[in-house]
Amino acid sequence: MELKFRVQNPHMTPSATRATVNGKEMTVSVEAFEVDLVSESPMNGGLKLRFIGDEVEGAKNMFQNDAIVTATLAGYQEKPRA
Repeated sequence: MELKFRVQNPHMTPSATRATVNGKEMTVSVEAFEVDLVSESPMNGGLKLRFIGDEVEGAKNMFQNDAIVTATLAGYQEKPRA
């Protein structure tokens, strides 16, 4: 299934994530690229996506304000645990 979204409000913002600092895992604040995807269909809602680290540049290139992007949804079935 494919859904179309309009890109809205792409921006950089502080975001919390887990990281290892001096050998200890903790919550840290990092700069993230955040974007809202608003469905082109009135029947669907929207999504908020955040990208950090080396994902930021690719996301900035893909998610330009007012651009239309297509999301492909596919079924996924987790394998039973042994």
